[in-house]
Amino acid sequence: MPVPAKAHPQRVTLLAVRGKVSSWSVPGRAVASIERLSDWAGEAPLDVGGLLGEVQGAGADARVVVLQQEHTRLPLLASGSLSLLETTAEQLLALPAVFQSAASFFDRVALVDGAPTLFVLSPERLLQAWYGPAPLAPDAPSPPSSR
Repeated sequence: MPVPAKAHPQRVTLLAVRGKVSSWSVPGRAVASIERLSDWAGEAPLDVGGLLGEVQGAGADARVVVLQQEHTRLPLLASGSLSLLETTAEQLLALPAVFQSAASFFDRVALVDGAPTLFVLSPERLLQAWYGPAPLAPDAPSPPSSR
């Protein structure tokens, strides 16, 4: 009788940013590019550290992490050290609703060595907050009226 193959957990790569006060991450699949802040020529990046309460300005190690979701890009200011973290989908836990409402840009927390270590930003929520809700496609039905 053949031995069933073991199910391999889905691997997930996160780009982790560890600042002096706060640490955060984004899914690696959403990162389009990383540039030095001094080389960045695009729109002003969203200061994630500032959203998390870091009051220090961007240091010499500041980078711009450009997220890409479909055809939309969003630059994020990343101050601190950058690293790749390889984990499994099972190690990314959903935040309880109370935390999601308080920190609406985050939807997961990453466990590292069994301990909650990094908040994971939701690229979809960031883009929606930054640019507003996506317009309906031309052939999409209109939402029902609330009469």
